[in-house]
Amino acid sequence: MSPKAILLIPIFVALLLPAYVFAQSLDYGFVFLDFPAEIEIPAGSSAIAEVAVKNIGRLSNIVELEIETTAPISASIVPGSLAVAEGGTGVFSISFFRPPENVINKYPSKLRLKGKNVDVTKDFILLLTPSPEKKFEISNNYLVLLNRYESLSKKFGQVRDTGCVFVEAGDVTAVTPKQIVDSLQQLRGIVGDTKTAVDKGDFVTASIEEGKGAGLADRIDSEINSLKTSQESCENEKSRVSSYLTGGAIGTTLGIVVIVVILGLATWKHYKNAPRVRRLIRTPGYSISSKPQEQPSGVKRVERDFKYEFRKKK
Repeated sequence: MSPKAILLIPIFVALLLPAYVFAQSLDYGFVFLDFPAEIEIPAGSSAIAEVAVKNIGRLSNIVELEIETTAPISASIVPGSLAVAEGGTGVFSISFFRPPENVINKYPSKLRLKGKNVDVTKDFILLLTPSPEKKFEISNNYLVLLNRYESLSKKFGQVRDTGCVFVEAGDVTAVTPKQIVDSLQQLRGIVGDTKTAVDKGDFVTASIEEGKGAGLADRIDSEINSLKTSQESCENEKSRVSSYLTGGAIGTTLGIVVIVVILGLATWKHYKNAPRVRRLIRTPGYSISSKPQEQPSGVKRVERDFKYEFRKKK
């Protein structure tokens, strides 16, 4: 074989392979004809469903049915395998068994049909519904959740806007009143959804919503307590700062008073020790006149001195 022919082999394979695969798909093909999209199984009960499949290939084939699910149930499939001729149909019967435990939820599940060159799937929902006793419990839990929402709203109203909130810079975990308001609105929506589900008899959805609501209520209660603690810390800090400022003002005032007292005492002492100046007061009936001293002979008078004497007027 020439080198050119060897190089052409991959090209021929790439061209022919899709055609081969397409031919195989025509020879082997199955589809699901009829199966419910949702199967409900009450607690402690069972359910039976039939699965019809059709061979749309050009050759007969033997197929088996499997169930893929995480639901806490057991299942039995009869028959274990089916031989279906070209263009023919076959039916599997599935029996679901559920224990009495009140596990309620919706479980996405899948049917898988397998055979020679066949692997076909179909999605469906396994709905595990509660017992009558559990339904009563779910209805009662809705009322408990409603009362808790009203209680938390009242509790938040008692601490909202009653004090400052101390938030450190960069603290993204600090609880704020707006955060609690948003959480309460979310809880209110869950309470409404739970009531709608209970009224419709959809206890699976009601149970799921109740679980979400209970967890959210616990978080809101913790947030309110955290906010209250933050408010108390902030108010204590305000009181401490206010006391410091008040003490400083009082200290300043006392200092000024002391300085004024010291200055007053110094002034008083100064004037007390200063020479006294007496003022001559004119008295009725008396006059003041000067009497010069006799000048000794041979002495030149330099200054004049005066003596005063009081004489009664005539």
